[in-house]
Amino acid sequence: MFKRVLIASALSAAFAAPAFADVTISGSAEMDLFVRTHQATSQNNDGGSTAFGNETDLIINFDGKDKLDSGNSLIWHVGQKVQTPGTAAWGSREAYVGIAGEWGSFRSGRMFAPTYLALDEFQWGAGNLWEDYGANAVWFKEAITYATPDLNGFGAEVMYDFGTKTAKGQTYALDAVARYKGYGFNVSGGYQTQKGVANKNDANNGNRVTFNIDDAFQSGGDTGAKQEFYFVQGNWKIVNSGFQVRAGYKHNKWTDENGSITGLKNFKAENDQFLVAGSYDFMQKHQVALGWQSIVNNKYNGHKSTDAFGRHIDDGDFDSNQIFGQYTYALSKQTVSYAQVRYQMFGSDNGRPAVSTSGQFDGVSMTGTDNGSRVMIGTYTSF
Repeated sequence: MFKRVLIASALSAAFAAPAFADVTISGSAEMDLFVRTHQATSQNNDGGSTAFGNETDLIINFDGKDKLDSGNSLIWHVGQKVQTPGTAAWGSREAYVGIAGEWGSFRSGRMFAPTYLALDEFQWGAGNLWEDYGANAVWFKEAITYATPDLNGFGAEVMYDFGTKTAKGQTYALDAVARYKGYGFNVSGGYQTQKGVANKNDANNGNRVTFNIDDAFQSGGDTGAKQEFYFVQGNWKIVNSGFQVRAGYKHNKWTDENGSITGLKNFKAENDQFLVAGSYDFMQKHQVALGWQSIVNNKYNGHKSTDAFGRHIDDGDFDSNQIFGQYTYALSKQTVSYAQVRYQMFGSDNGRPAVSTSGQFDGVSMTGTDNGSRVMIGTYTSF
C-alpha cells in the first residue's frame, strides 16, 4: 500500500489556496492455474468432465480522507475487480462515502456485507463454500452502516438496506456482526436477513429461477420471499508455536411463503454448515493448512426425509463434505505462492445441499456424480 498525498482539489476559486486531501491506492493481483474434475462441461466446451483453466484477478482500491474542522473526517472508497475473462465497472465492488471519528464511522453506498467480510477471513483454501454458500448476500447496493471504534479488541458493525415499498409491504435487508480480537484470538458472530428478495436466474444450472446466490441483495415484489443466516466462528493463534486452529458454524434458511421463487407455496429449506481447520507456520516463509467443511441436516419444510416436492429421500442424500489443504510459501513481505487441493463429497449422485449452485463446488456437475476435486497453483501479491 502506498499513499499519494497533497493531491490538489480545486473546489472553488474563492479560496486563497487550493485544498488538499489524502488519497490511498491499494489492491492485489492474483494468478491461478488449475485443473477440475467431474465438470458439467469442460473449460473448452468439448463435453469432457475434466477442465484445465486459469484465472487472473486484479483489484484496485482508491480511498480518500479529508480532515474536517470538527475533528471528524470525510471518507470515501471506490473498489473494483477485473477477473478474467470478464471486465468490471468502476466501483463494481464497493463505492461509498462516510464520516469517521473517535465515535466510529457512518457510511452510505454499495458495500460488502460485514458478515461476508468476517466469513472471508476464515476460508483458508475452503473456497466458495464458507463465505459464498448459504442464505447470505455478499453486497448491499444501497446501504447505510455504522461501525464502532475499537473498544479494547471488541467491535461491532450494523448495515441496513431500506429496500423498496411494494404492493405486499416493505422489503429490506439487515446485517450485523460483533467481534473480538486479542491475545491470539479472533472471534466473531453475526446475523443477516433479507426480506423480499428478487428471484435470480442461475446461469450455472440452466438459468433455473432461484433465490439470491452469492450476489447482492436485490429487492423483489414479494415480501414472503426471505432468506437469513447466522454464524459464529473463532480462530486461535497459539503464541510462539506456529500453530493456528479455527472452527465455525452457520445456519442457513430460505422461505418462499407465496411460491414466487420456487413455485411451491409455504416452501422452506434450511441446513447447518460446519468448518474445522488448522495451520502450521515454520521457517518464517512456509505454511501448511488442512481443513474440513460439512453441510448437513438439509431440511425441506421441516423434514429431512423428503425433498422440496415431498418425495422420499434417504437421510444424508443432500449432504456435502469438503476436505481442503494448502501450502503457502512467502516470496516477499507482499507476495506469496501456493498450492491448493480441494475434494468434494456428496451424499448421492444427484443430491446437493439446498439452494446451491455448481460454482460453489468448483464447477462439479449437479447431477451424475458423488465427488469432484480441484488442484491449483498460484501467486498473490498485495500493494
